[in-house]
Amino acid sequence: VKSGSLSIDPELIQPTTGYSADAYATGAPGALVGVNATVTSVTVNAFVVGFAGASSSLNIGGAVSINAKNDSKNRAHGNSNVGGLLAAGATTSTITSTTDTYAYVGGGVSLVAQSLSVGASSTPDNEADAEAGSGGVLAGAGAGTYVTETGATEALLLAGATNSTITLLSGAGSL
Repeated sequence: VKSGSLSIDPELIQPTTGYSADAYATGAPGALVGVNATVTSVTVNAFVVGFAGASSSLNIGGAVSINAKNDSKNRAHGNSNVGGLLAAGATTSTITSTTDTYAYVGGGVSLVAQSLSVGASSTPDNEADAEAGSGGVLAGAGAGTYVTETGATEALLLAGATNSTITLLSGAGSL
């Protein structure tokens, strides 16, 4: 590839309003005997990768930038209210989020450019809330929230694995 500049910028971005994933559950029974359970669950598997592939030949007159960004905004909300002579209720809200983000220059690359920047970032925003209420002569309620966030964020130069040549004409590079 021959070009004046090269930008590889894959991204998952948060919406300006609302959520990337949003779940809401509600339950409100009422009877002589009232029992309720509300379960809300959100699962997010976000994979973002940007790269100059193995054995690529890139002759770029200006800057080369490879920046992967993985930013999601997720919510799980549960609401449970029970009423009766005998009342019991429970609610749980769970978010399981995996965000893997990679930016790299593959092995065997021949790259000539003024500068090279390789970066990766991941900023997930997870919100779980649960509300439970009950009313009656014998009443009980419980609520629980659970958030699990895992993932990997890496910026890599894999050039050392095989014969690679990276020439930066202005001597500027960042990883």
